[in-house]
Amino acid sequence: MNRQRQTDGLNIDLDDQTTLVITFLSLIDGGFSEGQAALAETAARQCGMPFRHALSILQRYTGSDDRDHYWRLREGSRSQHSYELLPPCRNMAGA
Repeated sequence: MNRQRQTDGLNIDLDDQTTLVITFLSLIDGGFSEGQAALAETAARQCGMPFRHALSILQRYTGSDDRDHYWRLREGSRSQHSYELLPPCRNMAGA
């Protein structure tokens, strides 16, 4: 069964979403710091998915609440977006 989710006007297969999240986690953990568009483009290319899908997922999981987000935005030089991973959700840490 092919599960899909409506994401900012785009239909994204949940498996595709998971693949993009894992790719973003790997890139950010590896020190990728070339900015938001470059990060989304790199993940899209690696996963064989459209740039818009990748950018949507990057934006959806960016934030400071570790229950809803995986990474946060850091202000870098020249106002370039860079990201850092959030610690694992504290509510899940004891599970």
